[in-house]
Amino acid sequence: MKRNVVLYIFCCYLIFFNVCSKAPQSAREIINRSVEKHGGKALTNWKTMVVKGEVFQEDVGRKYRGEYIKYAQKPDKLRVERDLTKFERGRLFYSYIYNNGKGWMLINLIPYYGKQYGKLFKRWLNQCNGIAYYANSADTLILKPDKKVKGEKAYVISAITDNDTTNLYINKKDYYLIQEEYGKTKRIYSGFKRFGNAIYPTYIDEITKIGPRTVKVNFIYHSIESVSYTHLRAHETSLHLVCRLLL
Repeated sequence: MKRNVVLYIFCCYLIFFNVCSKAPQSAREIINRSVEKHGGKALTNWKTMVVKGEVFQEDVGRKYRGEYIKYAQKPDKLRVERDLTKFERGRLFYSYIYNNGKGWMLINLIPYYGKQYGKLFKRWLNQCNGIAYYANSADTLILKPDKKVKGEKAYVISAITDNDTTNLYINKKDYYLIQEEYGKTKRIYSGFKRFGNAIYPTYIDEITKIGPRTVKVNFIYHSIESVSYTHLRAHETSLHLVCRLLL
C-alpha cells in the first residue's frame, strides 16, 4: 500500500515537473516568453529614449570610430547621430532623421533625401522596443528549425509585418533575442544588461551587403534611458537645435 502511494506521488511529481518545465511549442509562446525575459511592458512603456555609446564602422577598407547618440520619441520621431569629430581627427558628423513617415540624412548639415530612408529609419525606431515590437505588430509568426548563433542554440522565428519578413533568433537558455536578419542585413546582439526595468544588448554587430560591398558596423551602448522631451531640449547643443528644428 505504502509503495503504491509513493509511486503515485512520484508519478504526479513527474507530470507536474514536465508541465511546468515544458518548452514553448509555438512561435507566439516563444516570443511572449522572450518579451517577459527582456522586461515585459518596460520594453514599450517609454515616451522618449536616449541611447549613448560608440560606433565602429568598416566600409571598403575604411575604418572609423565615432560617438553614437540615438534620440527616439514616440510615436514617430527619431534622430541618430554619429559624430566622427570626437576621435582620430574625424571631420564628419552624420545625422539620420525620421519624422512622421519621412526620413533623410545630414552629412555636416547637408541634407540627403531618398525613399529608402523612411523605411530604414522607421525600423530603427521600432527596434527601440526590442522583441516586443514583433510580439505586438507581427501579422504572422512562423517557427522554423533551430539553429546555432555563435555556439548558442536558438529558436528561429520568421516575423512578417506589412509584408516585410524578419528572422528572429532567440536563444534557448535565456530567451534573449540574439540575432535579427532582414533583407541583406544581419544584426547580432550580446552583452545583455539591465537599464531601468528592461534588459537590452550593449554590443551590436551589424553586417550589410550592398552590391559587392560589405559594410560592418559595431555599436557599443554605454547608457539607455527614458527622459522627458523637455529634458532633452534643455540639454541640446546648437547642432542639436538645428536638427530638431528640421523635424
